[in-house]
Amino acid sequence: MNTQNAGVKRAAELARYENISPEEWEQAKLEASRRKVITLEREEPQTVIAKTRLLNQEQVAKIVLYTGLTTNEQVAKLRQEMGKLD
Repeated sequence: MNTQNAGVKRAAELARYENISPEEWEQAKLEASRRKVITLEREEPQTVIAKTRLLNQEQVAKIVLYTGLTTNEQVAKLRQEMGKLD
């Protein structure tokens, strides 16, 4: 483990405070990363559909209905991301 890295130092410090071994801390970080990847994989088809419908200028309420995205804000964020790609 690179103990010179600021992030590693901070993680080791937190592990000491929480009485968690560094191995347990690393395992918890890996589990959190795994959950994030699974969430992103589940959302990917919805995102593709939403982007296609945004390109076709459909209403946000309809996009939310069609894709199952939970909020208008998610669709608005996609619209902003797409605007940056233009």
